[in-house]
Amino acid sequence: MKSKIVVVGFMIVLVGTQAGFWARELDAEESDRSSSLQQAVGLLQSAAIHAARGQNADAERCCRELLDSPELLQHVDPHRIRTLLGISIGRQNRRAEAFELLTNVLTEQQAILGEDHPHVESTRSYMGWLSYEITWTPAMRIGGPAQQYEPAIAVAEEAIRLRLGNGYWQLALLKLRQGQGSASIEAMRRSFQEDGGWLGQFPILSLALLADGQEELARDAYAVARDRAAKTRTVWESIQQLLDQAAGELKMTGTDPASSLSREQFVAAYGRLIAAFPDLERLYAWRANHLACLGHLEDAVKDLERAAEAEPDNWRFAEGLAAMRLVLADPSDQTKICRELWDDSLEKGRFGARGGDMDLVVMCSLAAHADLDRQALLDRADDILRRTPTRAFLELGRGMALYRCDKFEEALQTIPGENAGLGDQKNQGLALIFRAMAHYRLGERFSARQLLQKAQDLYAKTFSSPGIVRMPFQDAGVVDCMLRLALEEARELIAADDD
Repeated sequence: MKSKIVVVGFMIVLVGTQAGFWARELDAEESDRSSSLQQAVGLLQSAAIHAARGQNADAERCCRELLDSPELLQHVDPHRIRTLLGISIGRQNRRAEAFELLTNVLTEQQAILGEDHPHVESTRSYMGWLSYEITWTPAMRIGGPAQQYEPAIAVAEEAIRLRLGNGYWQLALLKLRQGQGSASIEAMRRSFQEDGGWLGQFPILSLALLADGQEELARDAYAVARDRAAKTRTVWESIQQLLDQAAGELKMTGTDPASSLSREQFVAAYGRLIAAFPDLERLYAWRANHLACLGHLEDAVKDLERAAEAEPDNWRFAEGLAAMRLVLADPSDQTKICRELWDDSLEKGRFGARGGDMDLVVMCSLAAHADLDRQALLDRADDILRRTPTRAFLELGRGMALYRCDKFEEALQTIPGENAGLGDQKNQGLALIFRAMAHYRLGERFSARQLLQKAQDLYAKTFSSPGIVRMPFQDAGVVDCMLRLALEEARELIAADDD
């Protein structure tokens, strides 16, 4: 699926950027050249359409016809034709041939267009998938002779040189298959720095540590992988294969740390891994989740500060840090926390579309004592809803913003009810709480108390149940802080009437 998306996207870019060129050339060229131009355009369009439809042999034929004709090739960009040719070849399972061709194309594109050009990014993206396809099958063969992994290792090393984004963990897994545990660990250290985040890195690390004789750390890495996989609705097949292999090597078949370890034990496991891999900042954020749920908010904030500083574009780290700080803050400090989040998200653009989305509106709306431009937050919510298909969560965010603007009746009309498909406990809880407060502000005391009680029961059921609570999006420690913050405000408001 990923390769198809990349290829189709590339086809759209390729055809779209060529269209204006074709039109200009048709106007400018003499009639005796128009025929060859039209033929070149026709072949290029046919190649793109064939590739988008998965008719890769036909796409290859069109590309080769263009490349074999100097007369036709003068009308099109040869680098893009060769890229399309490489994609077509790769999708016919001639991956090594495609990788070699595209390596040369990418090197030339980078020299001519620069590292950040869209066409360079398109080629690099496809090659990243291609290198995975080439290395994955041999990397999953256990017990073969060391030399059988050498061709795949060469591809992984080339992927590293070309900065395709996944070369180091591929190299680590292949070195592991050769019995080189120490080399595999070092490759994983580089992977955490260079390859970006992927849950499959941790079972690979677990296997490498075990091969190197570091069994306790190997079990810790496996526990981390299971901990994070447990909050994921669908675990990719490749990650599951690695988890199963690690479980088998650790002789943990049938024992899932995600269900058998306590939060205290997870904190200890994260601590040992952090000591061994201090530059792996994601571990700090994940440990913070357990610390927060155990009530150690100050320590959780320190961990999340470390993670957010290392990954300033990670909206979830920034959001979690803000939630925990708001719980700990005096009312006078709420303004500073929210304004920092607002400035970073909207003015600096550090968190991208997701950070500037409804999550920001929700987080700032939780801060009852913050001195903010509430109308600006409501305007933001309205803008999001204008350009985004309506969902219950988005309506909830807008309803919370309406409440902060003292538009209580409209807030009640906007905030979804209990059967509106809000999904997770966070959204359900916030909807109940803000509906309760809106009813109270309108003088409807009985309804307010009923809804507040439902919210309290939901919170108690969620966070008092045996075992570790995990949420599909935000970590449970963050959700806990958000609900606690809203419940505290609602209790103070509605309980004051009872006094």
